[in-house]
Amino acid sequence: MMDITLRRAEHSDIPGIVAFYERESDPNILRRSAREVANAVDLGAIFLFLERNQIVAASGAFAIHFREELYFEYGGTIVTRPFRGFDLQDIFTSARFCFGVLFYPESIPDRVYTFIKPDNAPSNENIKGRGFSLRETAPNPYMRPCGTCKSRASLPPGRRCCYNIYGIDMEAIRRNVRYFLEASAERTSSKGMRLEITSTLFRDARQRAILHSVIA
Repeated sequence: MMDITLRRAEHSDIPGIVAFYERESDPNILRRSAREVANAVDLGAIFLFLERNQIVAASGAFAIHFREELYFEYGGTIVTRPFRGFDLQDIFTSARFCFGVLFYPESIPDRVYTFIKPDNAPSNENIKGRGFSLRETAPNPYMRPCGTCKSRASLPPGRRCCYNIYGIDMEAIRRNVRYFLEASAERTSSKGMRLEITSTLFRDARQRAILHSVIA
């Protein structure tokens, strides 16, 4: 059995996270700058799975500051090959919603979006499975980069972005919070591999009470 730990990233993790994204990113993953990573870590919004203190999966909620408000883009999710098939992406997504409920409730659900390339079928299916739904557009802070995007000229009529745009409603967020609270620590992949997860997230009694109140 493999053993991994789920925890929130700390400031000392930033160089390792940046190196992880550089090493593991593929064309389907939007590359994150060191500054974006550092800002997300400072907000407490990057989560890591580690095996023997080595990052084996990472995911984040990246904040966009606009008119004194925070808009969150959920992204930067990478699970290395040996740890695929255990639904770690589902844990990441549900953990990010627990984070939102606890620390930035004013931003959910209307200021939480995610963007996925249309040809990235696994990630599109995964995010829809966690309750996100396709949207034609997103609030202006998310769409500003589209104005200078090189793919803009080749978009089909009516399409605003070369990525699929996903938003979510409050009921789906509640389902994600419930999923996190009830998720099994022991998992078995489709290939029969076994994994045990130790989580340090949201262990405080007051935090757990808030999360349980959301799904009551």
